[in-house]
Amino acid sequence: DIFIEDYEMWNSYHHKGDENIVLIGDIHENMDAIKNLMKEIDFNSKIVILGDYLDKGNKTEEVILYMEELMKNGVQMIAANHEAYVARRLTGEIKGMEAEDEIFSSLKVLRKNEFLAQKVIDMYEKSLPFFSFERGGDKFYATHAPCEEKYLGKLSSNAVKAQRNFYFKERNPEGMARELRFLNDRENKYYHVFGHVAHEMETLEMNKRIWLDTGAVYGNKLSAVSISSTGEKKFIQVKTEKLDETNLFSFQKKSRKFGIS
Repeated sequence: DIFIEDYEMWNSYHHKGDENIVLIGDIHENMDAIKNLMKEIDFNSKIVILGDYLDKGNKTEEVILYMEELMKNGVQMIAANHEAYVARRLTGEIKGMEAEDEIFSSLKVLRKNEFLAQKVIDMYEKSLPFFSFERGGDKFYATHAPCEEKYLGKLSSNAVKAQRNFYFKERNPEGMARELRFLNDRENKYYHVFGHVAHEMETLEMNKRIWLDTGAVYGNKLSAVSISSTGEKKFIQVKTEKLDETNLFSFQKKSRKFGIS
């Protein structure tokens, strides 16, 4: 349900134009990757970044300034768990967690640079909880994290959190696959495009779900999908340099768990 005073804001997350939509997966400060990918994208498209541009790649200042410039030129940003945590820590809204500086490496830079910190806060406040559009008779929802379909396009506190972050209780491929089993239970009514879960699977689409985090910071690929006015999908990928040794969210290239080859 949605209160009438929130309707204008909610409606603004539903795109009405008929231009190509380009959705970009997790960047994590891999500047070479995002710059190379942008060379492959038609700027007449509506471009949406699924979030998690911060942390891991040790290019904090460069990525913030680059994202700010993209947003000034009409690129939209989906609210993601890394930016949410960093922005809320900077404003004092939440307290720190164990291994904070390791997981959210941008904080070490931003605590010393109020100018950049404010830019992150401003960009996060302009980020969308979800982005939706219709193409070829299908409804598409883009969020940062995978979530159950019942949360898509909702603005309740639980729905906003679910669309922004999927927290894994287990941090190994087998355990994570079990926790994400709901993604393979049945085909969605709507298309759902998301990042957050870095993987090496060769197939990015299954059951109307499109997985766009292909581990750009882990030396795999940075991925995007372009969706035409008729619903035709084109995947755009660039190979990347390995910038982070840790890869908590990784699946094998061929995963029987998800019926993918």
